[in-house]
Amino acid sequence: MVVAEVEGGFLRVGSAGTFSTEIIPGQRVLIHGKRPIPGIAVKPPDHCLPPDRDEGYVPLGAFLVDTGLSPRQLQSQVRIGDPITFDRMPIHLGNGVVAGPALDNRAGLAALTLALQSLDRSGHAWDIVAAGLVQEEIGSLGARTSAHADPPTLALVIDTTYGRSHAEAEHRTFPLGGGPSNGWGPAVHPAIHEQLRLAAEHLEIPLTLEPMPWYSESDADVLQLAGGGVPTGCLFIPVRYMHSPVEMVDVEDIRRTGTLVAEFVRGLGEAASRFLEQG
Repeated sequence: MVVAEVEGGFLRVGSAGTFSTEIIPGQRVLIHGKRPIPGIAVKPPDHCLPPDRDEGYVPLGAFLVDTGLSPRQLQSQVRIGDPITFDRMPIHLGNGVVAGPALDNRAGLAALTLALQSLDRSGHAWDIVAAGLVQEEIGSLGARTSAHADPPTLALVIDTTYGRSHAEAEHRTFPLGGGPSNGWGPAVHPAIHEQLRLAAEHLEIPLTLEPMPWYSESDADVLQLAGGGVPTGCLFIPVRYMHSPVEMVDVEDIRRTGTLVAEFVRGLGEAASRFLEQG
């Protein structure tokens, strides 16, 4: 979130990403002003909310952040547009599961780091450019610019997908601990999709097919269109409670994804250029 308005000793907030407003009340937050300022996100009493709102819905602008500071102190430390983040540390749960904020897509960055560490210990024919791309949720702006700054021969996107919790549709969610999913749809090059499947089969890593009949809802949607077109693949790590401060991921799924990415890269060579042309 961001500071939208300083109203006396309170802050009004605006959106800087995608999340449900249902998770906001009672959350501890940090306002990144001239110094980090702790605060509590609160919902005013119902009779103080906009009268024309839909029943049960509270618009983001109705929430307040209370820091305990006086109006003068607050105005000297905070400006409109300062970021606000959820003040939560990750916690370890049972069976190797971790919960915390922004695991979408910290999980992908962790898997990429493991892949690079593995590749550093072994040979590979292709040059690798690893990127943590910003603003994926609001138009894949980082992907658009980076693909022009350093045009790739092929691209592999590591992101997250919806992890299955309780009684959710199996064709739309994926089990934690069941390994990553291999995206399949218009944004994905068939040859890369197949090479990922073969690499997972070779390593005996579970890999689930994830149909994406329209958009991939990832940076792949714009990377594949960069320049004259970029052959692109997608690996997704299951995460429960997406876009909340308590996203949940199985660490083993991160490890498997990193191992799979490294194996895919090691399999690239002169033959890869040919199968991309044929695919």
